[in-house]
Amino acid sequence: MLKPILIAEADRGYLEYLADLLRGLGTEVVQCYSKPRLELALNRSPDGAVVVSRSRSPFGLELATLVCVVTVDPAILPSSQRSDPAVLALISSVQQALSPGYMRSRTKGAKVLVLAGSTGAVPVVLELLRRLSLRSTAVVVCQHISAAYSENLRARLAADCQSRVRLIAGSAALEPGVVHLLGGGIDWQLRRRDGGLYIERFAHNTGHFHPSADVFFESLIETRVESLAVVLSGLGADGAQHLTKLKATGGSIAVQDPNDSVASGMPQAAVTTGAVDAVLSRKELAPYLEQRTC
Repeated sequence: MLKPILIAEADRGYLEYLADLLRGLGTEVVQCYSKPRLELALNRSPDGAVVVSRSRSPFGLELATLVCVVTVDPAILPSSQRSDPAVLALISSVQQALSPGYMRSRTKGAKVLVLAGSTGAVPVVLELLRRLSLRSTAVVVCQHISAAYSENLRARLAADCQSRVRLIAGSAALEPGVVHLLGGGIDWQLRRRDGGLYIERFAHNTGHFHPSADVFFESLIETRVESLAVVLSGLGADGAQHLTKLKATGGSIAVQDPNDSVASGMPQAAVTTGAVDAVLSRKELAPYLEQRTC
């Protein structure tokens, strides 16, 4: 079944005009004239939607992951005929976005790459982000750090990383091609809403290490996103608790070789679960991830 077309436009006359143009494409067309209407339509479309709007962020909403936004050419006016080149281009773009393979082609490989670590992991994360060229894969860095050190680490990552680095301090849309550094001292989870994936604060901190890889990995299972979880050097056993279930629900798991880690606790605990797809040396990690992200 084709995803619905959600037209986000405050001008009711223009909204109806766009709806008339797109009604013949064989799927549901929903007119969203306000932010609440668009949010409601997105929540009713858990498998994604095509949003048609004059803005990349209609009504100020950040749309990500399962939502494809097709922007309307300013040259298209309510008086424009269906035969006008700009109108034909819009219809073609929406048809392409509706095609079954389109979203898969935009997100080939893992949609979310999670790098989880503690003691000894930061140099490895820096090395990996220096190598990876990201377009569609969103990266989440779940590094055990204090809140006071978070901005310092963000600056270190941004200095060497090819992609934009965001420090997550509150609810934020998961953006393809962006590195999301989880703020220190608290736990975070991934959630589906408004047709996309969002990183949100976890209500109750658990354990002794924050942000918790166990908490974030469990949210990968709940959202059923295509993910690649990587457990790096670190003390303790954080990250191992939900790996078996993550593997069973389609997630991929890689681990830094405990013998090649500054602190072997986290990698060894992950290996012990028997759910790991690959145990890799520090030198082998980057080539492995390059083949599985885009």
